[in-house]
Amino acid sequence: GMPQLLKGGEWTPWSTSLSYSYGMSAQRVSSEAFQKTESHSASASLSLQPTGAWRMSYATHYDFHGGRFAEHRFTFNRSLHCWNMNFTWTPVGPSSGWSFYVQVTDLPDIKLQAADRKSNYKY
Repeated sequence: GMPQLLKGGEWTPWSTSLSYSYGMSAQRVSSEAFQKTESHSASASLSLQPTGAWRMSYATHYDFHGGRFAEHRFTFNRSLHCWNMNFTWTPVGPSSGWSFYVQVTDLPDIKLQAADRKSNYKY
C-alpha cells in the first residue's frame, strides 16, 4: 500500500520516487578512433490521493548534459461514480501539451476525449 500523510485528521495516501540514470556508449568512427557519448539524468515523481475519488501526480526529468529540465507532467484523475476523468498537462518537453478524457468505467470504448494538436497523447 501507499504511505499515509496526516491531513486535517485524515490519512492521505501518497508516494514518491527518485531515480538517477547514467549511460555511456562508444562508436568506432575510424580504424583507430572512437566517439564516446555519455548521458546522465534524474527523475522524480510525487502522487497524492487527497480523497477516495481524486488522484494527482507530478513527474519531472532533469537532463544533466543539457543542463535543463527536459519534462514536467501534471496529471489529475477523478472517479465520477461510473465514469473516470483524466486531465494531463505537460508544459515542456517532447510531448508538451494537454489531454482530457472521460470514459465509462465498465465500457472503456465509450469516451469523450480532447487533446491539443501538438501532443502525442493516445488512449
